[in-house]
Amino acid sequence: MLQQIFLGIFVVYTFFCFSASDQIIPDTSSLKILTPSLSSRATLKLRLKNGLEAYLVSDPQAEESSAALAVHIGSWSDPKDYPGMAHFLEHMLFMGTQAYPNENDFSQFISDHGGMTNAYTALDRTLYMFSVNNNSFSGALERFSHFFVDPLFKTSEVGRELHAVDQEHAKNIQSDARRQWMVFKETGNPNHPNKAFAAGNAETLGHIPQQALISWFKTYYKAPLMRLVLYSPLPIDTLKNLVVQDFSAVATGDVAQPSYDLLSSAEQRGHLIYLRPIKDVKLLSLEWELPHPFALDSDTKSAELVAYVLQNGGRHSLIETLKKEHLADAIDVSATRLSQDHLFLDITLSLTKEGVVNRDLVIKRCFQTINLLKTQGIPLYLFQEMQTMATLNYEYQSRIAAFDFVSSTASDLLYEPLASYPQKTYLASGYSPKNLQQLLAFLTPQNCIFTLVAPEALAAITANKKEKWNGGEYALQSLPSTTLTAWLTTKPSPDITLPTANPYIPQNLSLVSTKVPSLENPIPLLLAQNSSTTSYFWEDVRYRVPEVAYYLGIKTPSIEGSARSHVLTDLLIKTFYQKESPLLSTASDAGLTASLSLKNFALLLTVEGFSEKAPEFFKHLLLKLKNVSCTQEEFNLYKEQLLAAYNNQEKAQPYVQAGEIMSHILYNDAPLALQKALLLKDLPYADFIDFTQNYLSKTHLYSLYTGNLLQDEAKKLNTAALKIFASTPYPLAEQEEKVVLVLPKSQGPYMVVDKIDSLGNAALLAIQEGCFSFESKAAQTLLTTVLSESFFNTLRSKQQTGYIATSWSKDVDNELLQFFLVQSGTHQPEDLIGRFELFLENYVKDFSHELPQERFEEVKENCMASLKQLPPNLSEMASYLYELAFIRKGAFTFNEQLIAAIEKLSYTQLKAEAHNFFSRKNTQRLAVLVEGSLPAKPFVYQKISPEALKQSEPAAR
Repeated sequence: MLQQIFLGIFVVYTFFCFSASDQIIPDTSSLKILTPSLSSRATLKLRLKNGLEAYLVSDPQAEESSAALAVHIGSWSDPKDYPGMAHFLEHMLFMGTQAYPNENDFSQFISDHGGMTNAYTALDRTLYMFSVNNNSFSGALERFSHFFVDPLFKTSEVGRELHAVDQEHAKNIQSDARRQWMVFKETGNPNHPNKAFAAGNAETLGHIPQQALISWFKTYYKAPLMRLVLYSPLPIDTLKNLVVQDFSAVATGDVAQPSYDLLSSAEQRGHLIYLRPIKDVKLLSLEWELPHPFALDSDTKSAELVAYVLQNGGRHSLIETLKKEHLADAIDVSATRLSQDHLFLDITLSLTKEGVVNRDLVIKRCFQTINLLKTQGIPLYLFQEMQTMATLNYEYQSRIAAFDFVSSTASDLLYEPLASYPQKTYLASGYSPKNLQQLLAFLTPQNCIFTLVAPEALAAITANKKEKWNGGEYALQSLPSTTLTAWLTTKPSPDITLPTANPYIPQNLSLVSTKVPSLENPIPLLLAQNSSTTSYFWEDVRYRVPEVAYYLGIKTPSIEGSARSHVLTDLLIKTFYQKESPLLSTASDAGLTASLSLKNFALLLTVEGFSEKAPEFFKHLLLKLKNVSCTQEEFNLYKEQLLAAYNNQEKAQPYVQAGEIMSHILYNDAPLALQKALLLKDLPYADFIDFTQNYLSKTHLYSLYTGNLLQDEAKKLNTAALKIFASTPYPLAEQEEKVVLVLPKSQGPYMVVDKIDSLGNAALLAIQEGCFSFESKAAQTLLTTVLSESFFNTLRSKQQTGYIATSWSKDVDNELLQFFLVQSGTHQPEDLIGRFELFLENYVKDFSHELPQERFEEVKENCMASLKQLPPNLSEMASYLYELAFIRKGAFTFNEQLIAAIEKLSYTQLKAEAHNFFSRKNTQRLAVLVEGSLPAKPFVYQKISPEALKQSEPAAR
């Protein structure tokens, strides 16, 4: 009876909530999700009477809820008087609404309830998104909706947030990628809004009146330009009612979508743009801005197909030919969409030194490949491969993080009608040789924008211009017409051929497990534990996708914490990737990927993707790992590339360099890049060959096999690894483990200062909170949740010290650690550390105000809810289980134990732990202060004697 009454009320509520002028949009997409674990997912497409369109996804198994809203207006709509307006307004929407006027109400609500939030401004769109625990979704969504209904734009916040935008720009001034983009803008179409300074800073926005923000918001933030995505376990009708309830108040009105000409200019096409980089970067790009009909072609996806073929890295491909000639080591080809009708085809090559010097030959090879496609066409089987993989990736998709799902979906919805979504986003409707030939005919040297980023001496070009906003030094060179014609008419190279049919495309997608699906917390089965191997298996009864994940950690005495060991291992990984790139590229195109990395004194090989061909792929990689080798010439080339990567660390962002120094001090497996560079410089070829021939002579294999396979197959895979390596056992007692430097309790705090050659300063503070126990870890978990938001709000929003202001915690080697970090373009590192300490002092002193009992209970509940969330897909689950198995030594109930400790934690205990952790009684503190250069004259007290000050020239009255 009660259920009937409830249903009756719900029907009446739905009737009144859903207006007759709100429309449910019929779903015309024929794409279907075949993943069994997603079979209960339901969707609804909705258009409110104000014109806002919403895509609702109800997933009963969703472990968190999320929402994103895309506005089809971005920086191209900035007013001429205020460049950066769209970006600045994006910041301001977080600073309070009429319904929730406190500047950090939304951010604190999201943080307290286990979520995250972000936003970004692009050329033609602005995106806002958040995720949160399921039980807090309706409250978060209601707060979120007010961003678009009644933002305050308080004058008191305008100046403060302007400082954040200014710091954000300052952070990116020395980014080579950003400089390349800014030079493209400066040399592009002078009549296109892309020419303007989209990021904004104090100079362009410093005098912006509040009314200008309000007026721009009212002009452009209209419902018909908005696409909303909701993802939650709530029923579809509930989600529909929330949308109607919260977003019907968004203002409506007609906003004409502006139409723009080409971004590029005649000054760019058929010319070479040279950029002198900050880092040791060697890149060559060939870019074509495609005519609008190709940008609007969602039917044949011809540009995507051309990119797919050019990107191929198999035998006799463009990139493999360039590698053999020692001209390039990597390629990236993409059809990059900048707006609805702006699409670029881009070929970017990472060059060697020889490639920079012989760049004309590299360009010739590119046009030889393009001319091959022109003469032979792109065969139907390559189109079918691209279609097959796009279809399989959609049909057998895994859950991804809710935050990522809504973010990508909301952006996609701007470029496809809601009714057909996601059909046109993912799939072409047909193969068109005619369209392909028309597109290929456009890919001429005369239509191409050539960009070279390389050291000036190597490029033999003098940068004679300076971009206005980021200061990128560049040159614009015309290319001789004879050279352009020669590239246009060059004949295909016999060394470069069309890709053959991909042998790794999966055919068998059936699931092997016959067990009943289960959402229980996974406990892997121990397959083997002896002196040679420790191996686990988990049969996937949760995600039920035709995929596997193999994790194989190889521990050997040859891999330890020294700089020399790291250099040799880095070289081995580099050699493996370069030598096996044809195989890795071919498998990757078929949804089967491999990675090799150094982690916790182990060489970690992972294989992930469709299960059918995975075992043979895995065994092939094991054989190649057993026999890694290279020639002297290849060694010199890989050494050169690795040395550049090490040296570039000196040009990294200040916060990155601070983190490197901190890790080097605290951990026994983190040599500095400078140390590795010095060692690599004089490393003989013979030493590397000796390393590759002997590093597997003594091993212990740590493995985890999971996904669409059975226990017997997992055993066979692990046995195959042992047999292929044929190593002698590496006993546990001899194996090196990661260790944390425990700071003396009676002598700190400590400070390490470093001068760097980068723009900006950074301060990183580590506080050691004592030995691990679940009680202490519970306190750390809760305190990190509340501290991170408060630290950000204090150091960034209120004190305006920098754009990057963050706090986090971790436990390593049985030690609890808490970190605080700020990167600043205005404040000295010593000043920042002082502010950190004042923040902590006030937090401890005002703990009851900062975290009242009621908020404590709420945060506690949401921390436990977050810990109950398991990884959303098989790939993340494999990583999670591998860490529990081998970093946490088989503690597969770790989260359950932590949840129990949090549940027992009292408010009084947390307050006491906050005092123990953060008061000045705890002197186990290490500060790393990194001082670079600041864009403006820094506010620094100058040391001076009283006599010298008296004798200095007085200021004029």
